[in-house]
Amino acid sequence: MNSDEEKNLQQELDFLKSTNQDLRRSIDELTILQEMLKGISGEHTLEGIIKRFTDIIKKKLLVKGYIFFEIGESAKVKPLYSENLTEWDITEKYGISKSILEWVINEKQISNVPSIAEEDEGSSLLMIPFYTSVKNFGLISVAIETRADDALTVDVSETLKLSASQVAIALENLKLYHDIEEDTKNLSELKNFMSNILDSLVNGVITFDNEKRITHINRNAYIMFGITEVDIIGKKYEECFPEHLSSIIDFILKETNEKGFVLDYQVNYELVGGVTIPLGISTSILRDENYETIGITVVSRDMTASRELDRLRTLDKMKSDFVSTVSHELRSPLTTIKAYLDTLMHRVDENDKETRAMFLETIEKEANRLYNLIEDMLDLSRIESGKIQLELEYIDITDIVKEVVKLCKMQTEKHAIHEEMPETLPKIMADRDRLTQVFINLLNNAIKYSPQGKNIWVKVEEKEGSLRVSFKDEGFGLKEEDKYKVFEKFYRVDSQQTSDIGGTGLGLPVVKKLVEMHHGKIEVESEPEKGSNFIVILPIKES
Repeated sequence: MNSDEEKNLQQELDFLKSTNQDLRRSIDELTILQEMLKGISGEHTLEGIIKRFTDIIKKKLLVKGYIFFEIGESAKVKPLYSENLTEWDITEKYGISKSILEWVINEKQISNVPSIAEEDEGSSLLMIPFYTSVKNFGLISVAIETRADDALTVDVSETLKLSASQVAIALENLKLYHDIEEDTKNLSELKNFMSNILDSLVNGVITFDNEKRITHINRNAYIMFGITEVDIIGKKYEECFPEHLSSIIDFILKETNEKGFVLDYQVNYELVGGVTIPLGISTSILRDENYETIGITVVSRDMTASRELDRLRTLDKMKSDFVSTVSHELRSPLTTIKAYLDTLMHRVDENDKETRAMFLETIEKEANRLYNLIEDMLDLSRIESGKIQLELEYIDITDIVKEVVKLCKMQTEKHAIHEEMPETLPKIMADRDRLTQVFINLLNNAIKYSPQGKNIWVKVEEKEGSLRVSFKDEGFGLKEEDKYKVFEKFYRVDSQQTSDIGGTGLGLPVVKKLVEMHHGKIEVESEPEKGSNFIVILPIKES
């Protein structure tokens, strides 16, 4: 090997050695940076996150001081943490106002400006915004003893961008952490509050999950059932209840699973020592936000004061019936009023007095009917007892049907509602408001259970001494076993298609009662996926 070759080889070896040293140095720097970034992620305070970030900057630049500005209300910046730097310094020495800081935040760009003060010649101010794709958190202004032109080298810029993005993530996580902490605190307070409420009730309350484990029991339940074992939460009731109590729970849980609830199942319960107390036990199914069953609530009350408790039980039933039916029965008039109001406010010209008067008249009519419905709901128990009185008069049923179709058309743009009725029909003796309630309910059901739209037919005909009013849709339809159960109180079709459709299971039972009060009957023809046809049959002559 000649001297030139040896010289070239030595140069290559020196170059490789230098490159290897540079790589090792870069790896060491990246390792340190990685550890510092981990430190940012591990901080749980805003001050700690900012401190960690400035430590990274100090590894690259000579830092004189800093101020962290957070985004306040109306997207305005306000100082939060500082070290050896003031707002006066930023304004007087670097000529930076708050509006410029806000501009830097909105532009999401790291900026650097030179000092305008003679005594700080050669220094500059770094402005580094912290942001994610959905939120701006603020900005840190860092005074450094480096000229503006020399400060943001490629290496420094990349380090600052990477570190700033990690700070933004840490700030977002910090907010989530505080939100979760606050939610946890609120949930704990709510849990304690609800527990105190349950313990203060005069009734005994026990809740069970789907595996028959006890999830809650209040103080009065311990007393009423004579339960002596204290630590029973999470245990199956067969393991910790007396045998005679377990047999009662077995029965009422089975009834609840079959019927959906138990109302005042009465039992004479014998406590230790031979003392017997009459108890009324009620249950209900617990459901989550997806209407999935998650357990059962058992409520017991002492029935010793029988007369007073009977009166309270009647009032409870009336209130329960009212709450159960109110959302279903009031939805139609409220929707109509809203539709007319929306149209009146946004689509009808202010100078079109005739149309506005017509809309206002309809709104007034629906408001009055809404008031009447509320009054009638207070007497729902009288419907089942047959004590409610109909306001009978001779009416033309086609007038009611046309009015109902007109009102319901305002609620949907997906459906084509077709009317089919002869020009003349015999009048019948009926209650106009009650029949309107029946027809609105049935037409609303046709709309609701055919959510994809399609056709709905409303047909009126005279047949075999009766008037038949049918409401036919192209919706989900009913299975054979559901066709008659839909008229049972509280019954809801258990179907994945209808799980998101609201309702109380009281609408059709109320319709059936009202039709029967007119000496009529209601029938249903239906097949799955082929729609349903509900037919109201009313006698022409008064029975």
